[in-house]
Amino acid sequence: MYYDNVPTGFASAAQRAANPKLKWLVADSTSGNLLMFFLLLQAAIANIEGRWLNPVPYLSSFVVPSIHMGIA
Repeated sequence: MYYDNVPTGFASAAQRAANPKLKWLVADSTSGNLLMFFLLLQAAIANIEGRWLNPVPYLSSFVVPSIHMGIA
């Protein structure tokens, strides 16, 4: 579960447009959890001076089979 206020997340632009009050997501995944944790940590420290990581090459085979969204 994470709040949808990060640049790297599971919600697409179409899902955000369909759910304008979207605040959080729950992703059900048996793999890739450490990668997602790393990306969320990177987003948390994004304002610290340094270099940006391009996560796209690392996410090419990453799949989440079930995503749940909430507005409350």
